[in-house]
Amino acid sequence: TKFDLLINYCGQDIIFAHVASFESKAILKAGFHLEDLNFYDISVQIDSNKIDTFNAELTKYLQILKLIN
Repeated sequence: TKFDLLINYCGQDIIFAHVASFESKAILKAGFHLEDLNFYDISVQIDSNKIDTFNAELTKYLQILKLIN
C-alpha cells in the first residue's frame, strides 16, 4: 500500500524494521541516522533512546519542507 510518511523508531540492531522500511512504498521515509544504511529521506543523528528529541527534530524538518504547518 502506498502512503505518505513512514517513521521508523527502531534502533540499528533491529534489522527487520529496516528491511520493512526499505521495502515500503511510503513517499517519505524518516528514521534514526544509521552509518551503514542510507535509504531514509530524513535521518536524524541522535541516540535511538531520545524519542522526544527525534520527534522535535523530525517536526522541524517537515515544517521546513512545508509538509506540515
